Amino acid sequence: MEPQDWLLMVLTLGGGVATASVQIGRLRARKHLQVVDCRIACPQTGSGIACTLIRDARSGTYVEVRRCSGAPSTGRGAGCDQDCLTWLNLGVPLRED
Repeated sequence: MEPQDWLLMVLTLGGGVATASVQIGRLRARKHLQVVDCRIACPQTGSGIACTLIRDARSGTYVEVRRCSGAPSTGRGAGCDQDCLTWLNLGVPLRED
């Protein structure tokens, strides 16, 4: 084999290892997230809503509203400003269940 072939092989394998390590890191980081289905009182409207929240099990904080019956879905989660996360993380008891 010529030196260019060795260099190409090393760069290709290095790229594969780097890609695999990034994907494994992403899977490990996502492992601690929990999905919580609950009913809360919406801080904007005051009405009871059913929602799916994503909770960080390590810190105990809520990080995302995945689905909310009181807001239109945008494909990336609830279509509101997710103000309930701030209140829940501050310890305000919005939960009904």
